[in-house]
Amino acid sequence: MKKIGIIALIIIVLSTVGTLFFALFPALHVGAKSFLWSVSNDQYETAYEFMSPNFQKATSKDQFVKMVQRTGLDRYDSVEWEPDVFDPNKTQAHVQGMVKLDNGKRMMLRFDFIHIDGGSFLDQKWAIDKITILR
Repeated sequence: MKKIGIIALIIIVLSTVGTLFFALFPALHVGAKSFLWSVSNDQYETAYEFMSPNFQKATSKDQFVKMVQRTGLDRYDSVEWEPDVFDPNKTQAHVQGMVKLDNGKRMMLRFDFIHIDGGSFLDQKWAIDKITILR
């Protein structure tokens, strides 16, 4: 009985730590900002790697670069983020923010992420599946 109580306590502690980690460490913000920094510094190969396998299957690197340039995302200057939103199963999430471009133009972007399970704990990651310009 004592072992079951200890195991339950460990599970509760680990669950709490995991929840706090996602609450305190804005992982999606970091990924989205790194993506924006990459495209604004002509590092399209790096930015393309932030995209999900589904996105990469549907969109070639050349199409990706043209899309980034057409939308002006390559002119990223700064961003103000809203809180991350995760689905209950933590397999999908999104973050949106007001992006300021180097020409002063602003646009609200939404980054939809999917969780990629690499098989081991160290291979877990979030990838951008879609970017939407909201306004």
